[in-house]
Amino acid sequence: MSANGLAGEIFMKGYSTPGHPAASTDNRGFTLVEIMVVVMLIGVTVAFIGINLNRNTDRDARLEARRLAAIINQVRDESVITGNYYALEVNDEARSYRFLGNPALWLPVAEDALFRTRHIPEYLAVTSDVEEVVSEREIPLILISPLGEISRFEVVISGESLRYVVKLSEQQRVEFEEQHL
Repeated sequence: MSANGLAGEIFMKGYSTPGHPAASTDNRGFTLVEIMVVVMLIGVTVAFIGINLNRNTDRDARLEARRLAAIINQVRDESVITGNYYALEVNDEARSYRFLGNPALWLPVAEDALFRTRHIPEYLAVTSDVEEVVSEREIPLILISPLGEISRFEVVISGESLRYVVKLSEQQRVEFEEQHL
């Protein structure tokens, strides 16, 4: 048997040679793939926890109030252009709002995404106050006329420490105001 053959045979059987530790057939460690999978799972978990803990309710309340003000202005423009009456229905309990058309029945407007029902996140508080009642519905409606007029209203969307008031000014402008709680 040659010298190389003997060394290979000794190494394969687990014997050590000078300067070379014995080869082990006992696998007690983790592979690189296993470690990478565990690190990835920990990273994903930490990211989800961070997203949930990092919820900024005041920022979200501001965004929802701005969105509501912008949509009311868009619907007012649509009303002037088309000559149709619309009504805004704010449901405080359901934390949602939608626009209705057809003043005889006040039905949801289905053909346009602008008028769709929008939901406010459940971690935000919503209250509304309508100055004049335009129908005998349980939920008061905010009327938007083809002349660009809107009935007086106030919708408050609150976060943890700030509240945002969307209301109609004396000049018939939809305004948005920040207030500390």
